[in-house]
Amino acid sequence: MNVKRQLLVCVAYLPYVSLLLTSFVLSSMRRVPLLSDVRFWQADKVFHFFGFMALAFFASIATTVHQKSWSSKSQRKAFYLSFFYAVFDELHQIFVPMRSCSFWDLMADAVGILIGLKLFSMLVQRIKN
Repeated sequence: MNVKRQLLVCVAYLPYVSLLLTSFVLSSMRRVPLLSDVRFWQADKVFHFFGFMALAFFASIATTVHQKSWSSKSQRKAFYLSFFYAVFDELHQIFVPMRSCSFWDLMADAVGILIGLKLFSMLVQRIKN
């Protein structure tokens, strides 16, 4: 891989890695500033859904650039990158005071991931046509 290509791949992964790190820092806190003041039924699930939808979308961009094309292989890689992080994040919260590992949070993450992948797929199809 030449230097320009390597730089392009690195830049493509930046939004994914930035969001992943932000998510990790926020999930390491006992109480998340601003978000903890938002109160409606299942608000945390909504945050999980949209956060992981964005994470999967950015992972799709990165894996597509890395593979040089959009394919089922790049989408699988984006799914695995996002879902394994979701599992890791939930397990990591066991060790954070006032946090817990939640199956339902993981399900909200998974649905967000699937929707993020679908949105990226729809965007690619629209661009191709």
